[in-house]
Amino acid sequence: MQNIILKTKKLFKLAFILVLIAVNLMSCKTTPAPKEETLIDLIKAGKSEELQERLNGSAVNMRDEDGNTLLHIAAIKNDTVIVRLLINMDADLEAQNNTGATPLQAALNNSAYDAVKVLVEYNANIFAKDNEGEKPFDTACKKNVSNLILTAQTVKQKDENQNTALHLAVEALDKQLTEQILAIVSPGTEYNEEDLSPLGIAYKYTDSETAAEIASMLLLAGIHPMGKDFAEFETASLARNYSMRFGDGETLLHIFARKGYTGFLNFLIKNKVPIDVKDISSSTAMQEAVYSGKVEAAILLLQAGADPNSRNSSGNTALHLVMPEASRSKLFNELITAGANPNLKDNYGETPLHIAARIGMDDDILDQLLKSGADINERNKKGQTPLLLAIERNQTQQVDFLINHGADIHAEDKSGESAFIHSLSMGLPMVEHVVTEKNSADRDSEGSTPLHLAVSHRASSDIIYYLVEKNSLINTRDKLGNTPLHIAVEKNYREAGEILIANNADIFYANLSGESPLKFAMTLGDGREDWMINSHTIGAKDGAGNTPLHLAAEWQIVPMMIYLLDKGADINSRNANNETPLFSAVKSDNPSVLKTLLKNGTNKKADIDARDFMGNTILHAAVRWSAYKSADFILSNDADEYAKLLNAKNFAGKTVLHEAAKQGEIRFINIFLKAKVDVNSADETGKSPLSEAVLANQTEAIELLLKNGASPVQQDMYGRTPLHEAVEISEKSLILVRAAGGNPLARDAYGKTPFILALNKNIKTVDIVLGNDSLLTDTDGDTPLHIAVKEKVRPDYFQIIIKKGYPINKRNKNGETAVLLAVQNNQKESTRTLLAEGANPFIVNNKGISAITEIFTNHTDFVPIAAEFSLKQTDTLGDGIVHYAAKFADMQTVKDLISITGIDIYAKNTAGETPYQVALRWNRPEIAELLKTE
Repeated sequence: MQNIILKTKKLFKLAFILVLIAVNLMSCKTTPAPKEETLIDLIKAGKSEELQERLNGSAVNMRDEDGNTLLHIAAIKNDTVIVRLLINMDADLEAQNNTGATPLQAALNNSAYDAVKVLVEYNANIFAKDNEGEKPFDTACKKNVSNLILTAQTVKQKDENQNTALHLAVEALDKQLTEQILAIVSPGTEYNEEDLSPLGIAYKYTDSETAAEIASMLLLAGIHPMGKDFAEFETASLARNYSMRFGDGETLLHIFARKGYTGFLNFLIKNKVPIDVKDISSSTAMQEAVYSGKVEAAILLLQAGADPNSRNSSGNTALHLVMPEASRSKLFNELITAGANPNLKDNYGETPLHIAARIGMDDDILDQLLKSGADINERNKKGQTPLLLAIERNQTQQVDFLINHGADIHAEDKSGESAFIHSLSMGLPMVEHVVTEKNSADRDSEGSTPLHLAVSHRASSDIIYYLVEKNSLINTRDKLGNTPLHIAVEKNYREAGEILIANNADIFYANLSGESPLKFAMTLGDGREDWMINSHTIGAKDGAGNTPLHLAAEWQIVPMMIYLLDKGADINSRNANNETPLFSAVKSDNPSVLKTLLKNGTNKKADIDARDFMGNTILHAAVRWSAYKSADFILSNDADEYAKLLNAKNFAGKTVLHEAAKQGEIRFINIFLKAKVDVNSADETGKSPLSEAVLANQTEAIELLLKNGASPVQQDMYGRTPLHEAVEISEKSLILVRAAGGNPLARDAYGKTPFILALNKNIKTVDIVLGNDSLLTDTDGDTPLHIAVKEKVRPDYFQIIIKKGYPINKRNKNGETAVLLAVQNNQKESTRTLLAEGANPFIVNNKGISAITEIFTNHTDFVPIAAEFSLKQTDTLGDGIVHYAAKFADMQTVKDLISITGIDIYAKNTAGETPYQVALRWNRPEIAELLKTE
């Protein structure tokens, strides 16, 4: 081929010489010839033969006004014959026109693709730049005709940077162009000025999937591998196995995820490499991306279906893995959005929040975890919460965040140490972060607040001061009822105790065992009393108004009583009940305590006649508190001031015997009786000790008092006797008082007698109250029968009363019999019962009214009853029932009466008068007519 080209060139040269000779001859003529076409015109006109005839060597590179050579023009005209002719005439292939374009560039610019092919055939420079820096290679690629310029020769050309077409195709990530080049020639190991081979250029674009594809193509096409960061990729590509394993069981996914090569990851994913495959440590590619802080790689893998909750051999999920700080927030957000569970634990029992708190991750990380449901108080295997870990590592920012979001400062680890307790060991600065206004009153499982715990652990005084300032509930109690001051006293922590007392801690606040800080100090001693008792607390009072001296006496702590008195305690101070410490001493029932206040050998002596707010003396108090020894001690003193206490009355007028009787204190009653107490002393309402005993149903006391002269008939200001009270209280009390002479018919201020009260109880009570005295009458002359009628008792009760044998015809002060009252009260059954028992209906009262008179005048429906039981009875004048009918009955009543069997209308009174005659005498002719005997 080359020989043919050389011969052709010689022929063209010869032709050019001939043309030049002809031109010279023609130019010697004197006569002007017709104007000839220029070479350029010939080329433009495509007259290759004429051009060939006229062309010479010096003219082959001539230019037009635009700087275009003949070859430019021929190329632009896409005249392959002329292009080839000019090239063979040694036309400059790389000549540049005014725009810097070579013939190849000009041909491409004008889409003269046939000319392009010829120029490329002669290895025209595809990298020659025009004035704009445009190269034929660039133009061909833009016009998608790169195939026209790529030959076995041109692909070896290099640009100014030593890049071949393959370098540039890879740089442009043009997969198609790369394939074209590789189809022409196998890639060699050509390096550009940056010392990069085409493969090296592909490796630059780690975020491009196309770069990965091109790299794989290059490797498979035979390019020399580079090793290093891509050694595993090259191995897998050449083996055509992208899922193969490498060191530590890693796949390419692990390697590229760790490096953040998203393009290569995409390439692997599209080649179906398993997304969640694990290495020897059970880590997935996504975990490697997270651990390395490769955000885009992690996102890519998550979007491809990577499990956000997959665990490695340490139990870590992606959220556990400590990623570089710059990428944390974004990675946490992506993982949580993808469904990562913030409460999964690693092999140490830690959640991501534990780790975030321990290493000091920013607030936005902690916030993301909490908002996604992380348990702020979850414990690891040591029982530690995220807060405790943050405190251990002195991560104050994280401590603040966790505290502000409600972390439990009292959650304990397995050793029993809580976050708060650990903060105590780190001093006030950490405590200030842990304890805030919001949580200063929070309690642990034992009910202890931070203040309780700080005192218990003997925290420094500055911490105690801080907690006191934060905690308004200085007297709050734990589950045992202990306040911080209880604990300070128990621990004998003087500094804390003084701070608490100075801030109004209550020295009297009792715990569930009834022990107060004051009592602790008094009983434990060992100097505790020295800081517990000061100028303020010595006169302080508890809720009941008791001073420390009151309480020391009650608790029988004699040394403390003496200590307090020596310190200036008021021996006669009053509590809310107006009681002095002497009352508390009585309550203790310890004579030694009493002696301390009454006979202490100093000029400080308790007031023996002190009264409480109800006027009770210390002897009254002894009864109330069953202080027998105290009572014996008081009454064993002969001094008048002691003796007068025996019958002293309180504001209700009650003596100690009243109180003892009411409580059934037999021992006290005997003590007081032995001391000659007034057994019938009356209180302000006139009640005796016996009445008090009855009201309290203290039967043993009732019996004892009655045996010792207590009156069973003593009336109070309302006229009530002990028997009145007994009827209301109990049968046994009733029997005792009645047997002792209690009056069943004694009337109170409302006219009620024990008998009347009994009628509202039961038959047995009535029977007991009445007893066996058949001659009972009250001051009005009423027998129980009269009273029963007046009270309208039930028939069964009435029968019991009649059987007691009371005089049936007894008249009261008004001359009334029981039967008269029964008729007047319209009591048929009682009237029948009385008449059946022989009651005389003819007995008149002080007004001359009898039961029979009342029957005929006002109660005619009683006539059959009277007729049934009184036919044979008469009054003192011999008038019988028919005589009275003649006097008082109406006609119908008389008719009804005389129709009754057994009625004798012929009966005569002592004057010999028949009922007929009585009717005439009483001027009742109509009645007389009914009673005629003829």
